[in-house]
Amino acid sequence: MRAQHMGDPAVRQAAGRLGLPVAAAVVLCAAVILLCAGSLFQGAFLPPAKSVVAVAGPCLGLAWVASVLAVRRPAGRAVTTAEWLFLALACLGALSAAWSAHPIDALRAAGILFGGLFFLDLGARAPRWSGRPPVAALVALSAFGAVISVLSLVFVFSGSHTYTWYVHRVYQAAGPFGYPNALAGFLVLTLACGLAAYVAGGRHDLAAGTGWFERLFGRQRAVVLVVTVVPQLAALVLTYSRAIVAVVWLLVILVLVLQASATRRPARSRWTSRPTLLIAALVVFAAGVAALVLIVFPNVASVGIYQSVRRADLTRLYTWQAGIQAAFHRPFAGYGLEGFFDAYLPFTKGDRTRYAHDLLVQQVVELGASGLALTLAFFGALLARAGGILRRGLVHWQVPLALGVTAFALHNLVDLTWYFPPILMLFMFQAGLVLYSEEVGPPGR
Repeated sequence: MRAQHMGDPAVRQAAGRLGLPVAAAVVLCAAVILLCAGSLFQGAFLPPAKSVVAVAGPCLGLAWVASVLAVRRPAGRAVTTAEWLFLALACLGALSAAWSAHPIDALRAAGILFGGLFFLDLGARAPRWSGRPPVAALVALSAFGAVISVLSLVFVFSGSHTYTWYVHRVYQAAGPFGYPNALAGFLVLTLACGLAAYVAGGRHDLAAGTGWFERLFGRQRAVVLVVTVVPQLAALVLTYSRAIVAVVWLLVILVLVLQASATRRPARSRWTSRPTLLIAALVVFAAGVAALVLIVFPNVASVGIYQSVRRADLTRLYTWQAGIQAAFHRPFAGYGLEGFFDAYLPFTKGDRTRYAHDLLVQQVVELGASGLALTLAFFGALLARAGGILRRGLVHWQVPLALGVTAFALHNLVDLTWYFPPILMLFMFQAGLVLYSEEVGPPGR
């Protein structure tokens, strides 16, 4: 097992001859720089930054493919089902430019998907080449999240309109994304990076490794964790994202249930026994439902459901309804990437928006039933792997990443962080790390 953690001898021999660790480190560094730079320009949500990321991501992917092809057969690995599914989704998105009313926009969106595919494969392949988790990249991403959080906190408390939203006389942390919910989704992922690096830094084989950064971080990981996590948690709270609160509530229930249903369980105390965990899950679920009833029901009883919700929430309900109506007019191929606005506009009666704030609704409108099926299959394969990681125990470096990708999936049922290219690419990188399996033996075995 230790040999598996430290990397396969055949892999190391081939990689050493070709200098592949250096190439992988260069590509990984360039990927992190692209992700951070894109985040600073409003999350690359608007042109021209969006166009730059749409080109830079696939270009890095081509460099990555060239590095992979340069490795001899012993360094290969099986491509996961999730990767094939996302490749099919990206190809379908590129083909949709043929029938989209905005072909250039569709190709740009497809370029971002292909960039996401590069990050997905990078996360799944890089640990196998080095034999260790990419701790330096995880720490860098967590530190970047901390820097953005500190800046957001400074501007919130100083009453500035930079990196903030001012709504209902309250300053909300928004970061460079210009949207509090986007910052919340980004921070959930960077927090997962920091926690994964902390757990990975405690591994004995990592602490004894030859890398200077790994040895240094292994000794100071608790300090780094506190310095990076505390400001991110504070900024996350000040986003006032209700969706993230709901996602965390669901994740706590999910973890308790998966731990209770684990087939291979270590010796447990009475506090971690299966009945105790199930009871705790029921208590957390009941507490969340009770809070929802206490907050919402009095308003619903007095003024009705439509008057009791916020205008933004009502707009989303109208948007989803209009999107589903539009999807029925082109059920198979959809309207093409970036075609949601034109498609749903004739059916909407609320405020207008370019995004559905629900990934599944947007996918079925733009890519039809085939795109929706590929999206569901991709997330199904990914979340099945994440569930397997959570069931086998909570003290493993992949556990925070599994929680992060699950939170991203749930969050995009009511929001649009999928359409911020750096957030999507960060999610894909973490998804690749989740798909990576340390239990895979040498290729060809």
